[in-house]
Amino acid sequence: MNKPFLSHLVEPVRFPQATVRANVLPTNLPPRGLCREHAAAYVGVGYSKFDEMVKGGLMPPPKLVGSRKVWDRMAIDKAFAKLPDSDGKTSKMNNPWDDISA
Repeated sequence: MNKPFLSHLVEPVRFPQATVRANVLPTNLPPRGLCREHAAAYVGVGYSKFDEMVKGGLMPPPKLVGSRKVWDRMAIDKAFAKLPDSDGKTSKMNNPWDDISA
């Protein structure tokens, strides 16, 4: 069988395993656990900045799943909400359920 024209010039696309796993979920269901790269992207920073934020306590440490480090998306959301705004103040999201006692 003949190879497609110019196929020797095109590098095959390889997807990281985490991306393949994430594609199994429906698009309306984000994964709960994120690898380091996805956690950094979720926050909107690069890997090294994310590592600094974890080390400095601005972002949560990872959970251990076997020997894998996985960040909890919900813990990242809470930590992100506590970050100061550009004016230096911490924004407080108004949650009506906070006023209801158990």
